[in-house]
Amino acid sequence: MPQFIALTSKGLRPVLKKELQDLNFKVLKETGEGVLFDGSWNEAIRANHELRTCTRILKPVADFQVYNADELYNHCKKIDFTKFFDVDQTFAIKVKGQSPFFNNTLYAAQLMKDAIVDQFQKKYQKRPNVNKEKPAIEFYCRLQDTQVSISLNTSGTSLTHHGYRDQSVHAPIREHIAAALLKHAGIEDYDLVWDPMCGSGTFIYEAHEILNDNFIPRDLPIYKWKHLKQMDLKSPEKKHKAPLDHYYLASDVHPESVAAAKTNLDPIRSSHLKIRQGDFEDVPFDKLDLKFKKGLLVINPPYAERLGEIEKLKPTYKRLGDFMKQRLKGWDVWIVSGQAQLTKELRLKSDRQLNFDNGGISCRWLRYSMY
Repeated sequence: MPQFIALTSKGLRPVLKKELQDLNFKVLKETGEGVLFDGSWNEAIRANHELRTCTRILKPVADFQVYNADELYNHCKKIDFTKFFDVDQTFAIKVKGQSPFFNNTLYAAQLMKDAIVDQFQKKYQKRPNVNKEKPAIEFYCRLQDTQVSISLNTSGTSLTHHGYRDQSVHAPIREHIAAALLKHAGIEDYDLVWDPMCGSGTFIYEAHEILNDNFIPRDLPIYKWKHLKQMDLKSPEKKHKAPLDHYYLASDVHPESVAAAKTNLDPIRSSHLKIRQGDFEDVPFDKLDLKFKKGLLVINPPYAERLGEIEKLKPTYKRLGDFMKQRLKGWDVWIVSGQAQLTKELRLKSDRQLNFDNGGISCRWLRYSMY
């Protein structure tokens, strides 16, 4: 049975592992950069369409050790790349990680490319072309000290993009991260989700899609791979599920954010979705005909690293903490914290925490239970 690796951002592997298990994939173990599972190639296709917390699905091809740069070229020459794609198709190579034998990943990619094209030249007297933008097939090379792992990228473009964000705003949270944070928060336990600093609406859209089990349309490259042409590859069918009795509220003080959210959330087309412009203190959430028993507030507030910017944001966090204590009794609040100095201004103690990486920034996902 083929084995595959599902990748995600740092800190989110346990969430991805649970999502795989919930979707009835056969999980083997967590690895250094993802979660290993096995299944048919059709299961890999299903994973690409159904996983919301994943960035790529890789098919391992080879693992070996190198002790100088030339050994990467020599090992790659031993792999029959001609079985994966035709000489008239394009390819690309993505190298991640570090090794003492390569000053940069571009050098490793160049050696691997040379090994591949030399192999085709010897067999067909013709060399395939590289296409970095939209290749027919992409090889993913992971360097970790002396260890080299080579895989096929079954996903093509990154799975972080879920296909709905036509409009964006400054520093939006990536879709797969938003989905992972919502799943970690146990979104199924709530019947109202409110994001009072909604930006382009990412948290609210992901909440709706998770609760309605909607899969993501993808244009996957693997249908064109040479060694899979004889297989009966099938794309999963879209699920039709009765709408759940959940409510969603997106609000933001900035008009441009509300406009972006309206555009991105338009496909939801539900009377259970409310979009409002205004500061969180001024949104009349309790007067919008939102029928709920347990409310979940999720928020990715602005955070900064420069001292002057931090000082400017402190009053906003202080107001948010007061609002939580005075208006959100019985709610659970989850906040993305990118700056501990700012979350201290809430004057509240979190009772759960998840550490994760958001675009190179170390963040915490903090829960505040408002009794």
